[in-house]
Amino acid sequence: MIFFELETLNQVALNVACKEANITTAFCDHGLQDIKIIEALNKTPGFRKPISKFQRIKNILSAGILNVLKNRRFYRKSINELSETGQTFTIK
Repeated sequence: MIFFELETLNQVALNVACKEANITTAFCDHGLQDIKIIEALNKTPGFRKPISKFQRIKNILSAGILNVLKNRRFYRKSINELSETGQTFTIK
């Protein structure tokens, strides 16, 4: 599992769940630097291009509070499935 960012609670929960399931994870702290890799990914169907923090906030606000609450509920249910050790790495 490759993470380009670890900013949302769901991403943190997924990262911890991967660790518990012995799934190797990697974090590209500064993103992809090789322009050829970026160009190849941009041509890949279904690849989600990164968006700015401003755009992310705008998307959250336009999605409405219902989606925010659904994501929060999903996160809470996800961390309840983790071991006690795994839960120490999440925000409750």
